[in-house]
Amino acid sequence: MPDVTAPYRFVPLSNLIVYPSWANKASHDKPFKDGISGEITIALKNQTPLCVGGQQSSSSEYEAGKIHFYRTPDGKLSIPGSSLKGMLKNVLEIASFSPMRQVEDQKLGVRDLTPAGKFYTEAIIKQKAESGWLKFDEQKGWVIYPCSYARVHQQQIIDTFKLSYKDWTDCQTVMDRYYKIGVCPDIKFEQTEEKNGKQLTDISRTQGNSGVLVMTGQPGAAFDKSKGAKKYEFVFFNTQDSAMEVSSTVMSGFRQIHQDTKEWQFWQQNINTLKHGVPVFYHTDGNSVRSLGLAMMYKLPYKNSIHDAVGHTNAQHVNDNLNADSAGMADLLFGYLGEKEGESGLRGRVQIGFAAWQGNTPLLQFSPEVVLSAPKPTYYPAYIYQDGKGNGFNQLMQNHAKIAGWKRYQAKAVEDYPKLEAKVLQNKKVQVRLETLANESQFHFKIRLHNIRPVELGALLWSLDFGESDKCCHALGTGKPFGLGQVKLSIVDSRLVLNDGKDIKDETAWLAGCRIEFQKYMNNVFEANSIATITKWEDCDVIKALREYATPSHDIESYQYLSTPKDYADLKKREYIDDFAKDFHQYEPIEIDDPKQIKVVEYQSNIDESIEDAKAQLVEQAKTKVREKAKQSATEEEMALYEIEDFIAKAKQELTNTMKEDAHKILKESFTTYKDTFTDEQKTKLQMLSNELSELVGTKKQLDKVVKQINKWS
Repeated sequence: MPDVTAPYRFVPLSNLIVYPSWANKASHDKPFKDGISGEITIALKNQTPLCVGGQQSSSSEYEAGKIHFYRTPDGKLSIPGSSLKGMLKNVLEIASFSPMRQVEDQKLGVRDLTPAGKFYTEAIIKQKAESGWLKFDEQKGWVIYPCSYARVHQQQIIDTFKLSYKDWTDCQTVMDRYYKIGVCPDIKFEQTEEKNGKQLTDISRTQGNSGVLVMTGQPGAAFDKSKGAKKYEFVFFNTQDSAMEVSSTVMSGFRQIHQDTKEWQFWQQNINTLKHGVPVFYHTDGNSVRSLGLAMMYKLPYKNSIHDAVGHTNAQHVNDNLNADSAGMADLLFGYLGEKEGESGLRGRVQIGFAAWQGNTPLLQFSPEVVLSAPKPTYYPAYIYQDGKGNGFNQLMQNHAKIAGWKRYQAKAVEDYPKLEAKVLQNKKVQVRLETLANESQFHFKIRLHNIRPVELGALLWSLDFGESDKCCHALGTGKPFGLGQVKLSIVDSRLVLNDGKDIKDETAWLAGCRIEFQKYMNNVFEANSIATITKWEDCDVIKALREYATPSHDIESYQYLSTPKDYADLKKREYIDDFAKDFHQYEPIEIDDPKQIKVVEYQSNIDESIEDAKAQLVEQAKTKVREKAKQSATEEEMALYEIEDFIAKAKQELTNTMKEDAHKILKESFTTYKDTFTDEQKTKLQMLSNELSELVGTKKQLDKVVKQINKWS
């Protein structure tokens, strides 16, 4: 049985949405008193091979297609600003708890015959499907004319239409077969028997009852090659004169599932010439059509759309009336379109330019052949939040179903091209090769700012490097599932102007102060909404998940696509629910009691104080760097004292009961091991550290004994 693996994971979606209090004042024309304008130059360096897709050459029967690196009209390597904007905006949306905007309101379909798909079999199989002809009526809209149906063996179709076995079995689609015999040709038939409750017929061109030959589904394996191969097609007959109306809701679900399929496009192209209409199967609730499809076992529209599932977390995530009252931090910075009459929205106050490659001769090469598959949000074990409760997987038929969250591809330490299976390897038409740029290549781009506040600049800076997390990478370009496009960003230069006319004396400290403004603001939001007692903003699971999936992993096997469709089906068993919950849904969203009563925190800029805090932090960071460098050449005695210092520093942040119980051990070990080799200066330092630790921990018999020995000895 396969392991639960995929190259992506999900950052949980919370019902907390942060609404900036200054949203209705954000403007290009009315300056904020504490506003900032200017530009920041950013360096982008890739840690794994990078492919930002540009010109493409199509694949053929003999050669895989090629995706070339994006180039400017004069042929220079470049990264479009739109790609960089999308990359940064997604991180900012998650970190700032902005509404989830970029999600299509799609009605997905399901055809699931696995044990987990009981909801499907109950809806499709237990109630016998009916057949009919779908037509568009100018007065009534879409209608179905019901008819009867019977099955006919494919061998009879071959014989009746005088086709060769090869002509028939070589057909790759239903359309190919219609091209052989005509679209829904009239035939004669006679009922022969009922087998397993299924009415069978003999057909001819001259004798019997009148009917129409209908073919459905994908041909698949030849009918005589395996027990499970499709063997029968259909005869439609006895069409009724009265039609059943199809509601706009049901038709919308049908079209969303089928609109991009070649089969539905075929029927649309021929709809005006069809004698009877489009052959369909359908199910009813009483006298109304509940669902319909182009095959007997058709894809069933889920009860809930993707927007419905997002809305089950908080309906404001997918609020159609986007305006200042419902805008998040990402909306304010990158802009939004107003939906209500008279509202023009907000033009973005952050503009990102294209990234120009910094170099002379780029190191480019084409990847091995890969298959770029589109996301499959219908795979509900991963894409729908699984809490491990109940008797089966959560899916979109349930009223409470929620999406798993923000999809993020796990960063990988190295590129990881999958080995193609033999069948796929032989099919060049689905393969592509990616033109990749070698590691450690560098691009520069500019971020232009207009009238943004310190807290907003802080949010943008946090998104550049995940809050100064050295290990984290952004994922950019094509091939993210294979570990391509892991990039890091850093500030090269900044030229900023304050609206109040004051000078920025120390831009490094000033930018660091903006970061602190953002951190303070988010923590204030957590405190106002009673979350701070559970977790601080930067310690919450949402930020932990975002950073984890951005940290390159060496565990390549856990982040690969499954090999075959059968593997995906096999994992839809009850015993794997906990595995999906653990691997895909392990992090907890932020949940407040009433998402309709989210408290909006009034932001009061205190940038001067934040700058002073930043300066203090910068000093500590400099000390830490010096200290870490000193550790590299430290003696054993010096390292022992460093370890005690580190223990005390950690205890000051969070003193656990375990640390209290273990405090004496670290002192005793250093004292016992090095008491004869410590210098006088080191003895004095050990005494000082022991007294500091004692005061921090409090009265502990074993600790007091060790501290007393150290003080007496020194």
